[in-house]
Amino acid sequence: EVTAHLTEDDERMTHMELRGNSGITGKPGGSGPQDMRAKDIDLVYAEDGRTLRSARLVENASVQLPGEKGKAGRRIAGKVITIALAPDGSTVTNLAANEQVQVDLPADGDTPARRIRSTSLLATGATEGIREATFSGDAEYRESRAARGKLAALDRTAKAARLDVLTKPGFGDIEQATFHTNVHFRD
Repeated sequence: EVTAHLTEDDERMTHMELRGNSGITGKPGGSGPQDMRAKDIDLVYAEDGRTLRSARLVENASVQLPGEKGKAGRRIAGKVITIALAPDGSTVTNLAANEQVQVDLPADGDTPARRIRSTSLLATGATEGIREATFSGDAEYRESRAARGKLAALDRTAKAARLDVLTKPGFGDIEQATFHTNVHFRD
C-alpha cells in the first residue's frame, strides 16, 4: 500500500508512506542508498517534490549503501533505521539504527569481510557522507576470511560495550576503531 502526500497545489510530493513488505531500489551506480527494505517505509522529499531528504524504515529494516568506486556496498540492518540525506538527495549524512543492528562490510582484496553487531548505531557525517559511527550496547566486531593462496584463514572477534569508528567518506573503509569498556579480543 502506497500513500503519496502532495503540496496544496497538487504539483509536488511532500512525503510518501509505503506499508507492508516495502522496498525501494535505487539506480545502479548511484551514490544514494541502493536498496531499502522494511515492513513500512516513510519518505520525505525536498520542496522540489523529487529530491529525497529522509527515510524511516520500520520492522526488519535494511539498507544497502554503495561502496567506494569499484568496491562492493555496505549493508546495514536493524529493527528501525532512520536516514538523513544531504541537499543532493543521495549522500547519506546521518543514519541511526536500533535493535539487532548488523553492519556487513564485504571483503576487498586482502582485507577480510567484517561484521559489526550492536544494540544501536549512530552514524554521522557532513556533505561528503558518513565519517563517524558509534555502535552501543554489546558491540561485536568480527573479521573473517577463508584461507587462499598465501593468505591464512582469519577469524578475529572484539567485543566491548561501545565501539567508535572513523571511516573514509560515505561509510567507506574503516580508518580507526576504538573499543570502550569491558573489551575482549579473540584471535
